[in-house]
Amino acid sequence: MAVTARWSEAARTMAGMERVPGANWLDLVRAMRGAAEMDLDLLRLAIRAFEDATTAERDRAWVASYVASRDHSEGGDPVVALDAALAVPGLSPVLTADVLMYRAFYRNLPPPDR
Repeated sequence: MAVTARWSEAARTMAGMERVPGANWLDLVRAMRGAAEMDLDLLRLAIRAFEDATTAERDRAWVASYVASRDHSEGGDPVVALDAALAVPGLSPVLTADVLMYRAFYRNLPPPDR
């Protein structure tokens, strides 16, 4: 994961990368790294970059679990992002299972101490 995330971060900063179709998916890998390393700044940055690069609801649904992680860390309700992803028509079975797993997890997790 760490090597892939570093490669993704390096590739994302290359000149002209913003014009490469699908380059926003590198931000998904960066979000994974931010969540895995509990680096909230990287997580926020990667989610924002991914969402800024696409308006397609089905694509945005792929970052729902990371949005939930960010929201939970910030004292928000993580299930909101997950429910929004589940409402998107045509999700793949893999993504649906992932979102449902995170939804069950967050439903059983106490809110963070503030």
